[in-house]
Amino acid sequence: MIESFLNHSWNRDASIIVFSLFILLQTFRFWSLWSLGRYWNTKVIVLPDAKVVDRGPYKWIKHPNYWIVGLELLVISLLFYAYITAIIFVSAHLWLMTKRIPLENRALKQYFINK
Repeated sequence: MIESFLNHSWNRDASIIVFSLFILLQTFRFWSLWSLGRYWNTKVIVLPDAKVVDRGPYKWIKHPNYWIVGLELLVISLLFYAYITAIIFVSAHLWLMTKRIPLENRALKQYFINK
């Protein structure tokens, strides 16, 4: 918001296309979270007797919610014409995912090997 205000004092029209992409991403987010059901959380834990979710977007892609979050960071920044913010936040998200996704994969692998 700061970058947007400093660059153009919020005097630019929002793009209907970019806003529509944001709405579409929210649809995918709800689909992703709905597919996880009671297994969705923000912690890296593996519940006893849990199975890997393979429905919804998880049929085709691993970690779809992380992809959605990265795209949201990009789309929201573009919606407000905040290009520097887009670069910084998307880069930070990608860096965090290089840590988070392997951690989750190791936890799942360790659980299912020991089962």
